[in-house]
Amino acid sequence: MRRILKYSFVAFAILSSTILFAQKKWSLEECINYALQNNIQLKRSELQTKSTEKSYQQGYFNIAPSVTGNFNHQYSNGTAFNRYTLRFENIENQSGNASINAELEVFKGLSNWNNIGMLRYEFLSQKENNEILKNNITLNVVAAYLQILYDNENLNYSEEQYTILQKQLEKAEKQSELGSISPADYLNIKAQAINQKAVLTAAQSKVKISYLDLAQLLELDTADSLKINTTSIQIDNKSTIQDFDKLYAEIISSRPELRKADYDIKSARKGLNMAYGSLFPQVTLGYSLGSYYDRSAYYSKISGGDTLIIKYPKYSYSQQLQDYITNTVYLSIQVPIFQRFTNATRISKAKIGLLDAKFAQEETQKKLLKEIQQAYADALASYDKFLAYQESVSSYGEVFEQAKQKFDLGMINSIDYEMAHNNLIKAQGDLLHSKYTYLLRIKILDFYRGVPISL
Repeated sequence: MRRILKYSFVAFAILSSTILFAQKKWSLEECINYALQNNIQLKRSELQTKSTEKSYQQGYFNIAPSVTGNFNHQYSNGTAFNRYTLRFENIENQSGNASINAELEVFKGLSNWNNIGMLRYEFLSQKENNEILKNNITLNVVAAYLQILYDNENLNYSEEQYTILQKQLEKAEKQSELGSISPADYLNIKAQAINQKAVLTAAQSKVKISYLDLAQLLELDTADSLKINTTSIQIDNKSTIQDFDKLYAEIISSRPELRKADYDIKSARKGLNMAYGSLFPQVTLGYSLGSYYDRSAYYSKISGGDTLIIKYPKYSYSQQLQDYITNTVYLSIQVPIFQRFTNATRISKAKIGLLDAKFAQEETQKKLLKEIQQAYADALASYDKFLAYQESVSSYGEVFEQAKQKFDLGMINSIDYEMAHNNLIKAQGDLLHSKYTYLLRIKILDFYRGVPISL
């Protein structure tokens, strides 16, 4: 009974969480955070960052001495020189050796230190690459979110227009029966209502597609449970766009693209220093502790006036290893005299890499300047359009009200009435589009400045 109650509780909890998830309305901030946490491309980039961090840490470890242990055992059969009898013999023998070796690179043209610097800047560059990717994901989510808001408002507006036309159609039908309007006027109003039905259907489909686009950005399997806050956003008539020079100065001080380009140059410069370091001698200090054993080895021992020859197995492996211990300290100096132009080629390629990094930085600066100029111009243009369409809607609204009154009094036909209505619909649609275009442009500028995006 307890097990049944336990499983029932778990099932209820899962069902409840599923229902709550389906009922949840996502804010823009929640969508952005969810996308950043679940984006696969970003996860792979973060793994790459961890990999470069490990390489950077390994750069420090490369300065430490290297210690290796060696053990060798071999079997031989045939004619060989016996160093104990000092003659060639046909023998079957086993021998081996064991040693511990330690080496420390004292000097290598500062290659290790330059390598640490290069790896550090590569790590920092990869971190900035993550920030660039996060920015792109954020802007894509913002655009998709605003697209849903726009499509949802457009859907509401289409529904309102369809309701109005349905009422007008019912009224026109009665007027046609009474002979107040001509059959042609009635058919014209009916066609307009049918056309608005098609517009409404397209608007409904567009909302579904926009939700699907956002769900894909969030890495959701389906858009069925995805709902967002669709409260209409109001925009005042006061522009919030600041002076371009001030805006540009704020943006370039915080862009990860520029920091990444700077780190890439520093990394390339360290790589060039490493290439020059290959021209210097390499000084290595080493120490070796080793010993060996051999089954053919023996030693003589005088006992009671007789000379005894002590061989294996009485002369055991462990005893031999103790007898033949050797300590070696050495200093090695390698001077590169001719390396088949390898070092010269390495230096030339490093110079090319540094020059390319500088060009990449210049390209990034120019690209960013163009993007900011374009975003700034788009924001100004969209704001001007928004103000213009506000006036247009107001004017066409007055024209339509006058046309409606005249049509009800039979002073104009349905064609003139339809034209006035269509002009108003188009102006309202243009106003709605300019509103969300301006909102997107201004949010992009704010995001460039480092201002967190919120609605």
